[in-house]
Amino acid sequence: MLGLWLAGPVVRGPVGVGEMNIQGKCAIVTGAASGIGQAVAFELAERGAKAVALVDRSENVLKVARMINDRMETPLAEAMIGDVTDEEFRELVDAR
Repeated sequence: MLGLWLAGPVVRGPVGVGEMNIQGKCAIVTGAASGIGQAVAFELAERGAKAVALVDRSENVLKVARMINDRMETPLAEAMIGDVTDEEFRELVDAR
C-alpha cells in the first residue's frame, strides 16, 4: 500500500508531487521499501522535506532510510516497520 501524508496546509485537488511545496514539511510515506514508494521518499528528501518517515512491513525500509540519509547533508529519514492498517501502529507513527 502506497500513501503519502504531509504535515502542513491541506492541498486540495489532484496535485502531483512535482507541484507540491514540501519545503520544511514532515512527510510520511507508506510502501517506501521499494518501487514507487521508495522513489517518492527520495524525491521528497531531495525537494527539502524536513523529515521523511518511511513506513512499510518489509525490513528493506531500513536500507532505504540509510540510503536517503547517506545522500543528504543531515539525516532526515526514519524507518518504521509495521502495518498501517493497524490502528495502534498508526498512532505510534503519528506520535513521532
